[in-house]
Amino acid sequence: MADYSISIDAAGSAKNNERDRSISGLFSYTGGTYKTISRLTRRGGIWCNCGGTSQSVTLAVYDQLLDGATVIKTSDTVTCKCYGTGPSADNYAQTTFSNWTQAESNAATAAWAAGTLIVRRFVTIKAYTSSNHGSPVFRDGQYSDVIAIQGSTVPFTQYRPVIALFDVFRSDDGATENPESTSVYAKIRLKMNDSTGLADSPKLRVYYAQDTDPSTASSYLDIGSTFGLSAGNLNKDKVVKLTGTWSNGADYYFLLYFSAGYEVADGRLDMAPRAAIPIYISENNMGVSIGQYSSATKDAPKFESRWPAYLYGGIARIGDGWTTLNPATGSTPADYGGGALRCRAMEKLRVVDGSILVTPGSSAVVLATLPGGYTPGKSVFSMNACSGARLARIAVGGTGDTYAGKLCLEWVKNLSDGSNYTSTAIWVQCSIYYWVD
Repeated sequence: MADYSISIDAAGSAKNNERDRSISGLFSYTGGTYKTISRLTRRGGIWCNCGGTSQSVTLAVYDQLLDGATVIKTSDTVTCKCYGTGPSADNYAQTTFSNWTQAESNAATAAWAAGTLIVRRFVTIKAYTSSNHGSPVFRDGQYSDVIAIQGSTVPFTQYRPVIALFDVFRSDDGATENPESTSVYAKIRLKMNDSTGLADSPKLRVYYAQDTDPSTASSYLDIGSTFGLSAGNLNKDKVVKLTGTWSNGADYYFLLYFSAGYEVADGRLDMAPRAAIPIYISENNMGVSIGQYSSATKDAPKFESRWPAYLYGGIARIGDGWTTLNPATGSTPADYGGGALRCRAMEKLRVVDGSILVTPGSSAVVLATLPGGYTPGKSVFSMNACSGARLARIAVGGTGDTYAGKLCLEWVKNLSDGSNYTSTAIWVQCSIYYWVD
């Protein structure tokens, strides 16, 4: 591919500054030399009469490429500054048109050839140090306006590679599916608008990853020669073996990549699932799994299920059951509020329940110290019932807090006027649950 790079100071030696520049007027299309555009930049100065060197205005600047009133592409937005004395390097803003699509390039080069391609600058005031400023202007006799274009002198090709079918499956022979096989095959069908693209550095790759979607940064297998990239193998189903051993105890995801020249087909994703078995006991006797192979190790015993659980007999117990808490003040249980003060762990969920007979204070009162593993990352709170027309706030201190790992009564409020209640001992319910991960 032959590339080109052209640039010009559109303002000229007289620094003739304008908002709009005709690309066709600056660069003659010369019989169709410029077939694509991959990058266009514009660096020009902008003036705003700020009134002095101690004042400045920050401007937001972007450009658009237009074919008449039709916007083809918009540049990034950049900033520059204006000072009262100008010009300076800070007065210049350089915008960039990048990441061109084939459609954008085709539209821009067509307008260029027709003499209708315009680049137009947009400027707004973003910030200022003093309100004593004017409006941005393109001031003659002051600034350069350099426009540069890069691209190719050959057009985008039209091979249009397509992946019509991509189906991976476990099999011992590529014909009969065997869900427990450690060999994986792929059924593939490719299409192209122009098969001459198969002579333009074609690539057929399968990217793969275990238990997650792969990307073009993942490991891959080059299967072009195995498939046989030729015109005779287009528009027909072909089965190829994916080299390697693919454990039937894991899910493998595959992404098919097909390109010719600079054109890339939309990728197709498929997976070869792990073998689905009713029940499995690991070789080390540390794991039991249903519907999959066990991932347990001798240091990490597990009971796993690949399927949803329907527990018709209910759940007898989760975790190690309740642990009784010894009150740091007051007594438990109180007359009402859930019985004795206690706690329990269920996975990463922590539950505190029960009641205490205690005299609220004007500041937090520690009710009990919780076991290890009960301290949340941040303090957690719960509103609870208590004796009379009142409301209590219960808290568990988070990591690093003064009351870390402590169950506290922060206050009791009278509902009548919102005042703190600190008179005599009352029953307080201590129900709170939270996560520790």
